[in-house]
Amino acid sequence: MLEVKNLFYSYNGKDRVLEDINFKTDDSSLVGILGKNGVGKTTLMRCIVSLVKVKEGEIYLDGINLNSLKLKEKSKLIGYVPQNIIFSDATVFDSILIGRRPYFGFEAGKTDLEIVNSIIEDLKLKDLAFKNVNNLSGGERQKVAIARALVKEPKLLYLDEPTSNLDIKNQIEVLGLIRRIAKKRKITVLVNIHDLNLAMHFFDSLIILNDNKIIKTTIPEKLEAEDLSEAFGIEASIVTIDDKRHIILKEGI
Repeated sequence: MLEVKNLFYSYNGKDRVLEDINFKTDDSSLVGILGKNGVGKTTLMRCIVSLVKVKEGEIYLDGINLNSLKLKEKSKLIGYVPQNIIFSDATVFDSILIGRRPYFGFEAGKTDLEIVNSIIEDLKLKDLAFKNVNNLSGGERQKVAIARALVKEPKLLYLDEPTSNLDIKNQIEVLGLIRRIAKKRKITVLVNIHDLNLAMHFFDSLIILNDNKIIKTTIPEKLEAEDLSEAFGIEASIVTIDDKRHIILKEGI
């Protein structure tokens, strides 16, 4: 379980990018972080995964205060997949194995190799294991990036816009994979995402930001059109089709 308490952040010590952020997630849940560009989603992600140092506020993961841990210990607890994925010129297997570096020194041990093989099997990457990762499709590379984060056996997985460069088929496949991972491996997954309908269909809960603050924490079943108007400045309707809720933008937008 992730809990963020009284989090403030500014880059220059004056203009706050995040103001009084408070939320708590459930175990094994998939949580979407929503909001326009520039409202603080990326900064929130950077605070949680320790890419920046938090000076005001506390972040707890399963009751552990992350601010009190050294970076190496934090890296064992949190898996992170950035929006722009970079791989060295290596096989899929070796690209995933590098995610185990917090656990071994010069050379990976038997346990490290077993965990890599387990993740490869779980994510159905076995047929790609010895191909060059840079020769894969966008969807395949995204799965390898997720696998690289998972081999740390984290308690929290944070993904920054994991579907932004994928076609619709791969968007659905990757989000379905992420949801299955959260439930099977009993980890909390946070995702910065722009596509509102994908968020409605795949996520357990939604955290909506605007003007550097959380304006609402809700579940997809209770999201209202007024929430979208406040957060994004759009007029939309939410309709139910085949027992699933869909967001439809009004004409003229």
